[in-house]
Amino acid sequence: KTLRQNEGQDITDVGESSSVEKSITTLSLVNKNEEKKDKSTCIIQLLKIHLDKTSGDVENAIELIIRKFDEANQNEFYPLVRDLLRYIGFNCMTSRAGVNYQRWDAFIHDDIESIPIEIKSPGEEECLSVKAIRQALENKVILLSRKSAKTLLETTSLAIGFKYPNNRSDVVSLINDIKITFGTTIGIIDFHTLLSLAYKSMIDGKYPKKEIFNRLYG
Repeated sequence: KTLRQNEGQDITDVGESSSVEKSITTLSLVNKNEEKKDKSTCIIQLLKIHLDKTSGDVENAIELIIRKFDEANQNEFYPLVRDLLRYIGFNCMTSRAGVNYQRWDAFIHDDIESIPIEIKSPGEEECLSVKAIRQALENKVILLSRKSAKTLLETTSLAIGFKYPNNRSDVVSLINDIKITFGTTIGIIDFHTLLSLAYKSMIDGKYPKKEIFNRLYG
């Protein structure tokens, strides 16, 4: 299955990793970098272990990982999604419970186009539903109204789940209605696609193009 934004571009169309400007660091920034490095190491280990089990067959390795997490709950799945997004080049963090202005489950911070993320673990629902799409819209409305981070109306709001919706027509219709009515876009990603992007990053050293990712539509 291919995820495309409204110009028909493929989210798996990847580019070379962009250089990141290194600022003068404080101790806290160093600690954060070390934390991200540790989590990145865990993701690399997860990918490599399952790739070794399948003698280098990426698709089979992905299927093994999917089966490994097919009953994962929020506490396990949400951090995994966050760490995979970090690994493929996004400054992603999960939200803290009880923080009212952080209604989203995770968040990609950007100086211009921050992205709220609604996550559904397989323990909550196996396939993304219209409920997840409605919550993704709510996340974007709250971000725009409260201005807790920089974003644009046309920047996507993501719903990430274990599998794509069973009834694609209902979800697609709702996403289209949201675009027409509110002028914002909702993008959906499944676990398989996220793992595919992670393997492309690990094997080829390539990462998703942010300009495509930020406009993911449907």
